[in-house]
Amino acid sequence: MSKISVEKIYNFILSIIMCIILFSGSSVFASYRYLFIAICAGVVFIANAIKNEGKFKLFLKPIYNRILLIIIVILTLNVPFSYNIKSSIKYITFFTIIYVTSLSLFENENFFKRLIKAILVSSMILAFSILLCAVFGNYIEKYFSFLLPKSVASLRVFRDELRRGAYSGFAFERSYAATGLTLGISIIFSNIVVDKKIKKSEIVALVILLVALFCTGKRMLLLINMFTFLFVFFINGKKENLVKFLKLSVILSIFLIIILIYVPQTRRVFVRFLDKQGPNTIEARNENYWVYCLEMFSERPIAGYGINSFVDYITSKNVREIFNAHNIYFQLLAETGIIGLSIFLILFGYLLIFTYKKLKEFKNDEYKSKLINISLLLQIIFLIYGLSGNTLYYFAQVFIYFIAIMIVNNLSFNKEED
Repeated sequence: MSKISVEKIYNFILSIIMCIILFSGSSVFASYRYLFIAICAGVVFIANAIKNEGKFKLFLKPIYNRILLIIIVILTLNVPFSYNIKSSIKYITFFTIIYVTSLSLFENENFFKRLIKAILVSSMILAFSILLCAVFGNYIEKYFSFLLPKSVASLRVFRDELRRGAYSGFAFERSYAATGLTLGISIIFSNIVVDKKIKKSEIVALVILLVALFCTGKRMLLLINMFTFLFVFFINGKKENLVKFLKLSVILSIFLIIILIYVPQTRRVFVRFLDKQGPNTIEARNENYWVYCLEMFSERPIAGYGINSFVDYITSKNVREIFNAHNIYFQLLAETGIIGLSIFLILFGYLLIFTYKKLKEFKNDEYKSKLINISLLLQIIFLIYGLSGNTLYYFAQVFIYFIAIMIVNNLSFNKEED
């Protein structure tokens, strides 16, 4: 077997494993997510060692990778003082494995081409599964029962959402579904701003993904995609992009207006925008969580209660609904105190600036420009959605941020080699 075919097989297997992690949602695959992450790390470790003749190389040079190492050290030092040591160790172990993987996968440029294609295909499959749910209701339980969540609670959530007219398809939970769709949308946005012309296939794919996103009823991610649509055209700053922006805006608006008029399943998201009154709304629930975060912070302001301890803390308070805080910044403040939150914010800000500089550096390279745009969009989605979501605490969504890091590592390393 030739060296090229071995590399292709490796790239294919690794991209499939990563897509399973990213799109596992609440499906049966979620029960084996830690196993897939371990396999992913193992495959990368072995490939790295083989490529470097038995030596295992890590790409630590960029400052953001060193900041991540500092974060892991601080989180680890705080474990003995955690509200729940087991929960903290579990999170740090997962975080460290992904971190080491991101430092190891930096030399294989062809892999990222394969991965981006695999993510877009996975996002489209998810979109079609959501649209079929909107039309045929419980077809998944009839024909794809082998994908149903193992968790009774997750299965109940899926069925409750389906009854309320919120569709998640093979993700089995609308937050995971909307995030998966957003990955595909971001890739298409990046392609459109870099390519000279807008392809008809990209418009069709974008319409399908957006209609599916409407069907999930996720307000925040709908707004985030509107923002990233504006942002990606603005940040690339090419004159020809203004024409593409106006053209695409008109086309998408016409398609979406027609669909919203004739497909009632897509209109639920607007009802949710108006549903903000009363003590039982999601907004009221989240605000209660944030009160507990501030309570935890007031008790341990410097180092916090330990990473991943919020759920254990509020469980002891007899809270009716037990979730993460739906704001990663409040939760970090509660769990890691001023020290931890500050370092995380430094990481987020530094990586954004570093990625933006890379965008300017690679503006004349079509392939690299597309990749760096994707990395930038993934970071923005992760950080903005973190204002109302749990992106740092749902491991499939943490993986999104590290995909962005892997892309920057790859481009930074290859730049040094040029």
